[in-house]
Amino acid sequence: MPSLVDTNEKVRWAKKHLDALYEHVRFLASQLNPDCVSAYDDLETSEHVVKLTLPKATFDAALIAGDFVSCLRSSLDYLAWQLAKLTVDEPSGKICFPVFEEDSLKTQLRITELTYGIPDEAIVIIKSLQPYRYLSAYHICSLWKLHNLWNIVKHRHIGAVSRITAIDMPGIIPEPKAEAIDNGYIMRFPLSAKPQVSFNPMPPVTVDIEFGDRRKGPVVTIGHLAEIYQVVSTAVIPRFERFFR
Repeated sequence: MPSLVDTNEKVRWAKKHLDALYEHVRFLASQLNPDCVSAYDDLETSEHVVKLTLPKATFDAALIAGDFVSCLRSSLDYLAWQLAKLTVDEPSGKICFPVFEEDSLKTQLRITELTYGIPDEAIVIIKSLQPYRYLSAYHICSLWKLHNLWNIVKHRHIGAVSRITAIDMPGIIPEPKAEAIDNGYIMRFPLSAKPQVSFNPMPPVTVDIEFGDRRKGPVVTIGHLAEIYQVVSTAVIPRFERFFR
């Protein structure tokens, strides 16, 4: 009997990987200490310069993120398969949840091929979720990001961790001019503010990881992955629940 059981289990397992990724990042943040900081006065610019060296990202982070992406993307293909089983005993091996960034006659023919057997009403919903609905801004669509990250993981490399970036440093006053570098950040404060700048003890730092493909995109952070998860789990899959009642 067609159902969303397998689909929802894949989503649940994706969430486990997302939680593990957050835990990994929290561990990296815990490795930061005053030894990661160096500082000097730039008399030419009248600035106090602080360099924060961040812990090196490991392949573990990329592998965990890749498992998250694979589980979440395959949940959509599981959904398509179950939808097709509503009308066909043994769906075609080509059945999947299509994701296209450009609309054309070729695209529509491919969608027809990839959704054969899926109820027409469900196909209408699938088409309404396509990245091509965003026209030239298709790259902001969460399904486009998920689909292309999946292709990176499947066909190219292990998630390509680019760098770890500190994205939030509450408690530092005044606000510095920050410049991202490969292994951390350089922060510039007015020289007059030097007495207010203290990294001992280390202020709270939120660490994030970028990964993806800088040449072809997308490049995302863990926050972006969480957004993609929310879209799939709360705005995409629930739209098809009525077909299984």
